[in-house]
Parts: sequence; C-alpha cells; structure tokens
Amino acid sequence: MSSKPIHLLLFGRNPKIGTLLTPSLHPKYTFTQLTTTSAIAFELRTNAAAYQGLVLGGGLDAESREGAKSVVKEVAPRLVVVEMPERAVMVWGLEKLGEKTRALLDGVFLEGRL
Repeated sequence: MSSKPIHLLLFGRNPKIGTLLTPSLHPKYTFTQLTTTSAIAFELRTNAAAYQGLVLGGGLDAESREGAKSVVKEVAPRLVVVEMPERAVMVWGLEKLGEKTRALLDGVFLEGRL
C-alpha cells in the first residue's frame, strides 16, 4: 500500500465528528468535513480530483444522503460513496466510533468491499 493518505470528503452535520475521528483515521485517511449538500456540490465541482471518496455521516436524513449521492453521480462519478450506519454515534458509541469507522473504510478502500 502507498504511504500517501486516502483523502475523503466527510458529509456530517456535527462539526465535532471530524475531531472525534481524526485520531483513529490519521495518517491513513485524511478528510475535509462539510455540512451541507450545496457545499459538497461546490467542493466537487471545483476540486473533485483531490478526493477518493465521500463518507456520508450517520446523522444525515434520507434527503441529504440522496442529494449527496446524486451530486457525486453527476459531478464526480469515480468517487466511492461510503455510508455510515444510521445514527452511528448512538449505535457504536463515541469510544468505538473511530475504530468502527476505520474498519468500514479499510473494508472499502483496502479490501475492495462495498
């Protein structure tokens, strides 16, 4: 595996999620967190080549998830979309969130499971 990190867009409403995930994901994964579908669309239209995937946070409603997936399909179809389980923070708990997220991302990006 290359030592270059996998750079992802993280679509999550809670601005603290990025801070919570960084210790578990860095340096293998780096990310830019955005909190609106319009921000995702703008970022992908201007800088899609910088990203390998889009991670949809577990706190997003169905409309936001579908909107983000639609933007990726239209603007940057090569990106891999990874969906966190609904309410991942509640299901996994804060202490396991980073570990479970890393395992999910490893499965997709390193082992080829979607």
